[in-house]
Amino acid sequence: MDVGSRYVKSVPVKSSQGATITVSPQESDKLAGTALAIQPNALKSDTLITLELGLKDMVDIDSAVAGPVALWGPGGTQFAPAAEMTLPLVAGADVDLANLFVQVQEDNGTRFTIATSELRVDLANKLVSFSARGFSKYQVRGKKCNADDPTCGQPGTIGGGTPGKCTDNAPCADGTKCVNGACQKCNDPSCGQPGTIGGGTPGKCTDNTPCSDGTKCVNGVCVK
Repeated sequence: MDVGSRYVKSVPVKSSQGATITVSPQESDKLAGTALAIQPNALKSDTLITLELGLKDMVDIDSAVAGPVALWGPGGTQFAPAAEMTLPLVAGADVDLANLFVQVQEDNGTRFTIATSELRVDLANKLVSFSARGFSKYQVRGKKCNADDPTCGQPGTIGGGTPGKCTDNAPCADGTKCVNGACQKCNDPSCGQPGTIGGGTPGKCTDNTPCSDGTKCVNGVCVK
């Protein structure tokens, strides 16, 4: 079977009112965080909205699983304007977080993808949001990491929230350092310290970019 034995959610929605449907950990540990925000009059008529957990991943040899399969119903439901859908992000080490996408499959078997550029990725809360115009089978997936690239899947900017490789223009968060394009934790007290006047701008301290008051430059980093 492709789905579980019961609905995770079954919610009557009045077209004139719309609704926001969310899944709690108590309702489903796998689909927890899943949400659907339907605007008033986006549905043509009052509808009983259902959600099931798909038990089979949407097979794609060129990508890796990055979340559970969500089956929304009834099939064929359309939204105008589009609804806002949120799905859990459960990505393993083989998933390139910089190249996530959502795989979609219609009731008739037709497939298409929602591209990375159309997604809003919240790595801190492990959620992916996007616009959905109708009901189908949805799953977050990502390009497979190259086994030779140790930086794949690592967050690489301030705060650790945006996927990508760390660089001088996209430095690591405090307490981490950039090693071959990936942010890694470190125990060195000087690690991750700002290196210019005011302590706000990332970079190595030099004669032209001295440390803030109360700190000194040691091997290119400011230490107290």
